[in-house]
Amino acid sequence: MCTAFVRYGKDYICGFNMDINAEAMNWELLMDENRFAVALPMASPAGFAPKGAPIPPAYTDSEGGVLRIHGVNRNGCFAGQLNNMRFAKAAFEIGEDCVPLYHLVDGFIRGRYALNEVEGLARGKRVVNLPEGVVGIPDMGMHSLMCDGEGRILVVEPGNGIAALSERYAVMTNFAVLELPGDFTPENFGYYGKDRYDTALSSLRESDDDFSVRDGLGLLDAVKQTGRWGTRVSFVYSGNENAVYYTCEHDFANIRVHRFA
Repeated sequence: MCTAFVRYGKDYICGFNMDINAEAMNWELLMDENRFAVALPMASPAGFAPKGAPIPPAYTDSEGGVLRIHGVNRNGCFAGQLNNMRFAKAAFEIGEDCVPLYHLVDGFIRGRYALNEVEGLARGKRVVNLPEGVVGIPDMGMHSLMCDGEGRILVVEPGNGIAALSERYAVMTNFAVLELPGDFTPENFGYYGKDRYDTALSSLRESDDDFSVRDGLGLLDAVKQTGRWGTRVSFVYSGNENAVYYTCEHDFANIRVHRFA
């Protein structure tokens, strides 16, 4: 169900595990001289709009007919869009006063928006989730961890709000980090990803400013998933090298490198 992290030290290190049922989404791994990303085909939102109603550009904007949902670009702009399980606030809605989270994430990875521009859009409009049923998980929301090479971290949770973090590290898995329901308990809510969150956070807290690509890969290896909802893609970005270290199907013995031009 995915894990994202960032650590600022002597190097800027961020990383992501995409944990997904291989049959649930038609995803692909895209990389070129400017970006490294997991992408999905861009689907038309027309079926979710009233007949004849105009659809704002934010709902249909894409490049190459795909949406980048996790990734990083050559400028070090990183974003992961994760399931926020059983926290379906901010239901999908089409309107001029709304912006879908997928547009912010895709635009940031593509380099269309800088992080301060993403924050401005998110604070100026209502950020909404995916349409109901698109992923096939009931009562599911989404949230995103975004960061850049300038030491800025942004958390966006539709229905919860936006937070600019000042910490040197951050972790996100599959429960709300900005607000938990008042009746929250692990028993009645489902603390999805708490074990992965605790493992990753402990690794970052115990680290020093020498935290490296190797450390980042070790962190992702420690929280990898197997089975039906296994880890399909893992990647770590180094700001100093301007390169992405990655592997597929949790094969951490075979790491490949993509260097931005």
